[in-house]
Amino acid sequence: MMQRFHRDFGFDEKIAAQIINRIHQLPKLNYTLHAKRETIEDKNAIVPIIKLSDVTYDNIREYTVEHGQVIKFIVRLQDRDPKTDFCYVIGMDGSVITVWATRKLSSQSVLRPTLYART
Repeated sequence: MMQRFHRDFGFDEKIAAQIINRIHQLPKLNYTLHAKRETIEDKNAIVPIIKLSDVTYDNIREYTVEHGQVIKFIVRLQDRDPKTDFCYVIGMDGSVITVWATRKLSSQSVLRPTLYART
């Protein structure tokens, strides 16, 4: 069974720390073809390339667990642009799966608490 956990709706801080420890053992992040395309084709903005150093504890917003293992997580960069935040879905193997830009004012209004499990 797959479960999603969001920082605003019940997020295990220990798991976020484990994600950081594991991902920083990798030499770099690798973009999928889809993610590469989305960096320039996103409807709101050109999405900057994320670096491994951008993956910090405070930037992890969400993670997904399947069969007891974290399979992917979302990093949200909020300090790059005054009007836009940038989101990145990253697999535990370091693959950047998809990216998108979102306006700062609309970001929280689209969250649906019923999608997320609680710790």
